[in-house]
Amino acid sequence: MFNVLTIGGATRDIIFVTDKGKIISTPQNLTEQKLLAFEYGAKIKSDQVYFSSGGGACNAAVSLSRLGIKTAALLRIGNDQNGTEIKNNLLKEKVETKFIQEDKKTGTSVSFIVVDKKSGDRVIFNWRGANKKLNTPTISPFAKGRKRGGWIYLTSLSGDWEKSLAKINNFVKKNKIRLAFNPGSTQIKAGRKKLLEILKSTEILLLNRDEAIELALSDKKQKNKNFNDPASLIKIIREWGPKIVIVTQGLSGAWVGDKENIYYARATSKKRIDTTGAGDAFGSGFLGGFILSGENIKESLKYAIINSGNVVGHYGAQDGLLTLAKIKSQLSKIRIENKK
Repeated sequence: MFNVLTIGGATRDIIFVTDKGKIISTPQNLTEQKLLAFEYGAKIKSDQVYFSSGGGACNAAVSLSRLGIKTAALLRIGNDQNGTEIKNNLLKEKVETKFIQEDKKTGTSVSFIVVDKKSGDRVIFNWRGANKKLNTPTISPFAKGRKRGGWIYLTSLSGDWEKSLAKINNFVKKNKIRLAFNPGSTQIKAGRKKLLEILKSTEILLLNRDEAIELALSDKKQKNKNFNDPASLIKIIREWGPKIVIVTQGLSGAWVGDKENIYYARATSKKRIDTTGAGDAFGSGFLGGFILSGENIKESLKYAIINSGNVVGHYGAQDGLLTLAKIKSQLSKIRIENKK
């Protein structure tokens, strides 16, 4: 029996750390306000390279399992060494793997991640591989294996994602399963119109600020709004159906809003060495806190801030994910501000 099924990507991450990049500010572009640039034609060297498991569904599953929540993962890997290492890692982390699909023809997804050593920010180059062929109808056994009132934590989808999204939406409504949704870049680019039905079924929606801006801009009715204000973004997007909307801002902290309140928490002050997986750590930390605290939003925000704040102090998306005991030991240090 398990409480949460994570659905989405599984990747083999190659992390390349370098101090040779230059960060260029482009504030005139609301959805691309900073660029990481390198000399054209140059050979960029690194003294640090790491290999690890990644992908939204993998990262969230490991995170929730470390919090003591029974978790299963629905993802697709290739019949290769990368896929074997991802699956073995999930088994080691006590994640249920019976929903994992193995593709005989297409290899496991690979991400090449360039981390700017000076800021800890990163750029990800991703080949989706087997992720494109994820077969969502296999979620039906989850209705039998889950505990009553279980959750689906849905991350980025590839391939024929619109069809998959519709199937998942029908499934959660039919089986009264609760949905937390962290859409990927493809879904964000599709905009409000393509996501409206799944958003109506979403209880917790997780976005970073750039994603929230892009999503809000896709609604042509929204004019003369302050799209750089997270509270404004939360109010716009909540009107489309999600009960709780989260907007993260990296070093500037995170905002969470429901129908009554908007809360804000500052980011922890630990040095960031790699932001890879920070969003997954935040979203899964929030859901974990939501389940464990009896759906206390302020307490859930604390879980998320602590979990993501620790992840960015490690290279890779999973090494810094915390256990329940370690999160609980830091809860009293986090202050939540009511912004409404």
